[in-house]
Amino acid sequence: MLTDAEPPLWAQGGWNVEKGGPWTVPWALGTGGDAVAYLFATQLVAGSSPRIDGTNNKVLWVAKGDPSNFVVEGLPPGRSQTVVSVNGGPSIVDVPMAGCWTFRLLWGSPSQPGISTISLAALPAGTLPPSH
Repeated sequence: MLTDAEPPLWAQGGWNVEKGGPWTVPWALGTGGDAVAYLFATQLVAGSSPRIDGTNNKVLWVAKGDPSNFVVEGLPPGRSQTVVSVNGGPSIVDVPMAGCWTFRLLWGSPSQPGISTISLAALPAGTLPPSH
């Protein structure tokens, strides 16, 4: 679920937002409180970028502890196999179909793996996303 509330302190690096005001970019918290997805696009739209309004599905993926290298795997509604894979950090996330997507953020080592999941809805291709 997206929110404009203040994100966890560990996920605020690099942002300059007035204390107590709404957060300028909607975001979602991952399971375990270990990951955040900032949606510069306000909402994902299925299809390839750019979207009909000229914007992209830009997402900033952040994992707690600031791992230097992590991957984000996207699973479409009702499926258990990865369809989209991007590197952590800022990325364009083009999903081929609408619905509620599950994104798994994976980092760490085999002996100390980190994982968090975030669910994000994608509108049908050709839809105009809501503005900020």
